[in-house]
Amino acid sequence: MRRRWGRLVAAAGALAVVVATAACTAPAADGPGRPPPAADTPVDPNGSLTVGTVTVPTGFDPHRERTGGERPYTFLVFDRLTRLDGALRAAPMLAEGWELAPDGRSLTVRLRPGVSFHDGTPFDAAAVRANIQRAKTIEGSTSADELAAVAGVEVLDPATVRFDLTAPTPELPELLAGPAGAMISPRALADPTVDLLKDPRDAGTGPYRVAEFVPNEHAVFTRAADTNWDPGAGRLAQLEVRFVSDDRTRDSALRAGELDVAYVNPLAANAIKQAEALGRGGGFVYYRFPTGVLNAMLLRSTVLTDPRVREAVMRAVDRDPIVRGLLQGTCVRSDQLAREGFPGHIADFTDPYPYDPEESRRLLAEAGLVGGMDLDISFITGRQAIPQVLQQQLAAVGITASLTPLTSIEVLSAYRQDQLASWNYQVAPELSPGATTDFVLSPAGVGGRSERVAAAARTARQTIDPTAREQGYEQTNRLIADEAFFVPVCHLDAHFVATDQVVGFDTAPVAYAQYMLDLRYVARAAEEVR
Repeated sequence: MRRRWGRLVAAAGALAVVVATAACTAPAADGPGRPPPAADTPVDPNGSLTVGTVTVPTGFDPHRERTGGERPYTFLVFDRLTRLDGALRAAPMLAEGWELAPDGRSLTVRLRPGVSFHDGTPFDAAAVRANIQRAKTIEGSTSADELAAVAGVEVLDPATVRFDLTAPTPELPELLAGPAGAMISPRALADPTVDLLKDPRDAGTGPYRVAEFVPNEHAVFTRAADTNWDPGAGRLAQLEVRFVSDDRTRDSALRAGELDVAYVNPLAANAIKQAEALGRGGGFVYYRFPTGVLNAMLLRSTVLTDPRVREAVMRAVDRDPIVRGLLQGTCVRSDQLAREGFPGHIADFTDPYPYDPEESRRLLAEAGLVGGMDLDISFITGRQAIPQVLQQQLAAVGITASLTPLTSIEVLSAYRQDQLASWNYQVAPELSPGATTDFVLSPAGVGGRSERVAAAARTARQTIDPTAREQGYEQTNRLIADEAFFVPVCHLDAHFVATDQVVGFDTAPVAYAQYMLDLRYVARAAEEVR
């Protein structure tokens, strides 16, 4: 529960500072703009880059992650056992491979040989066991939820460990792609003078070490002195990741040469159009990547307890004027939780509650609300554009919506405590489909309440056959749609602009959040190609 709350805070915080003015990861320099530098472009080994983003640097201890916005910083220092590909499937990282037992109750993991932490400690099976034990038990752990099914870690030999599980957990490789799978030097864990939150020193195996850290402002990284196990990583002498909350400030800093990469607000259509235009000119490349993040109107089922009322709200909302009009097609219209190309997407999905104002009025009358109803829609201050459209559409069926702007912390706290009926926000995928369903059902997440959804998710989560498991999650997502826990609007893309000297940026976005980056493979072009 604590982890999901932290993740929600992270996403809200990242978007709260982005004031809205109005598959496989694809490296698109979208439209007719300048293409990104080729992967084999010669790079400057002494180069440096500065990235402007909306994620806030708050600390470096992955097992006690305070917000998901820490990951673009911690990913550079601490490698994980696995990583997620563009379709959110587990891929090798410090683990070369893994095998689930036929009964699903253990996972044998083969470790990458010849890897050491930067303090000289070998990365081996004993290090994995120490890290998993710490992540499960340390006070303040935000990784314990992902590792709840891990009864213990057995060292089979220096390069092999076995995760013993209390229940079949075929999704464990995906869960180990997050902070729960981050590997920290056992020597650093045993040293009381090492404060991982403030200065991780040489405790990682990642391509960089922290050279300067100003909480809530920026972090500067320098290439780790020893040769990295991954020869494609750590191609910069220095990398700064800077928190820049204001859209216009990031854009101005990019144009002035103070930033090499700038995040673009995915809910600001005008900012995206400007980014596209910048990419069509000289010196910049515009990038657009798909993510699994769904913009939605959350309906708190513990407040709106009558499903007929939630259905009436859903049938009153027409997505097209929002997606094609207000947002100018900068996101992908959707009527289901999972995006095409992502786990749980239903190819033959039929929207159970399509736009139908007449049916909405009938449902309200059936629920005893012949004269209509009042509904408060909360939103994070500065993001009023979509709520205003929702307000107009709901009024057409007799629902009088009042709009309440709140700070991110205020809206999170009130929604979590059942003080709000509705919130225009988002549903972001977790590291696995099962964890995403947990988020939907969690009081600290969407707050849905449904035993049939929970039962379907439990069955899917423990299904060993991948095809059957995927079918199980599709069925779970059908049930989620039937329950009307939220009104889906559109899936967001991640938008960035970089100078044309930035090489390898297409490898950086991580598709479970529109602001998430892993910058390990990014570089600056060599002088001769500038």
